[in-house]
Parts: sequence; structure tokens; C-alpha cells
Amino acid sequence: MKLQFTLPILIILLAIVGHSVAQNDDDDIKTELGKQLREQLDQLLEKMKDAIGRYQIKEIRQKLKDMRQDAIEKIKERIQEQKDKFNGTVEANP
Repeated sequence: MKLQFTLPILIILLAIVGHSVAQNDDDDIKTELGKQLREQLDQLLEKMKDAIGRYQIKEIRQKLKDMRQDAIEKIKERIQEQKDKFNGTVEANP
């Protein structure tokens, strides 16, 4: 008789403990999924920052090249102007 009475109690206790363990497992799974999702998002954010940084570096590099080319052109123009002035002065004073 005692066995018949304790068996349902054991089954109920096992169900409660099993539910508690399952609940903890669900929480652990959710926590682990949350951690993995956070890691993935952090990696994605880092990649985006790197891409933006590389884009900005490329943009800056191109601007510097353009500025260098403009400076070279201006220097060439000034040199030509000086040559023209010098040649005009030399021709005027033969």
C-alpha cells in the first residue's frame, strides 16, 4: 500500500523536477542563443565599421591624389608663366 501511495508522489516529483530542469534548459538555450546572436551582431558591426573605415580611407586617398594632381598642374602653369615672362624679357632686350 505504501508503494502505491509513494509511486504517484515520485511521479509527480519527477514531473516537477523534470519541468524545472526543462525550464532551466529552455532558459539556458535562450541565454545561449542570445549570446550567439549578440556575438554575431557584434561581428557584423565590426565588419561594417571596417568597411566604412576602408571606404573613408579610399575616399581620402583619392582626394589626396586629386589634390596632388591639381598642385602639379598649377606648378606646371606657374613654371610656364615664368618661362614666358623670362623669354619675353630676353627677346625684348637682345
